[in-house]
Amino acid sequence: ACIMRSYCCSLVAIGLVTAAEVEASEPELSSLACWGGEWSAERCCRSSPDAVPECWEGVSISYNECCPNSDCWVGGFDYDACCSPSFGPGGNPACWGGAYSYSFCCLAEKSVTTGGVSWADSVWLDLPYEQLYTVDELYTDGQYGPDFGYYSTGNVLSPLSNKEGADADPNAFAHFTTYPMSLSPHFGNMMCRVLYLMWQSLDFPNPFPVVEFGAGTGQLGFDITQCVRNDVLHGGKDTPELFAQFQEAFRYQIAERSPALQRKQRSRGLSVVSVDAQADTEES
Repeated sequence: ACIMRSYCCSLVAIGLVTAAEVEASEPELSSLACWGGEWSAERCCRSSPDAVPECWEGVSISYNECCPNSDCWVGGFDYDACCSPSFGPGGNPACWGGAYSYSFCCLAEKSVTTGGVSWADSVWLDLPYEQLYTVDELYTDGQYGPDFGYYSTGNVLSPLSNKEGADADPNAFAHFTTYPMSLSPHFGNMMCRVLYLMWQSLDFPNPFPVVEFGAGTGQLGFDITQCVRNDVLHGGKDTPELFAQFQEAFRYQIAERSPALQRKQRSRGLSVVSVDAQADTEES
């Protein structure tokens, strides 16, 4: 139950679900641990902590643990000063604000639909969600953060990728690669042919820009540009003037966020633009 509560609270905090959705999908946990028989939130929580002592005598649970409105009575506020009938049906208006309301503090109502808050909301109360370290921030820092980002620090590359001589491997990744290096240059040659046909079907535009996002070591871009530059597929054998126009119009551009991979791509003679989808684009 504790694991489920932490998980659901996290989802509420990052905005993936609403508190109402969480509450609808899972029973109120305090009802399982605190209430039963003659003991209920209506009897034990609609008062000050010491007003109904029999609720807490001889048991290992307390008002603070079982009553979601226990947080209302800190900082000089107390039940009588806020909920006394002398203030009328809405209680003392000087006591309410933000997550604290008459229905929540005086009636211990936890349902969002009845005007109070659920246990998920009561965990955070007035804490601004923007102060939390969200999942997307963790994901971004894990990949591109300046301190330990997998891509930004160059950890994505194996030491072999920067060596020279017989042991050098310009495509060596530290852990895995999503581009099948064993198919090089054949996969690049296939894409070269596809691009040549696309250029013709688009009525021979000039320039003809091709952009690859997140190009890894640049092997695919290198193979494609070599194919176009050297006419590996002999596209100019029968129509040399047409293929020459394609070579002149062809522009291959890599959009890459990782500085380490940018250096690797540029070392292969490729044109690279530094791109951060979460910030302004800066050409380098």
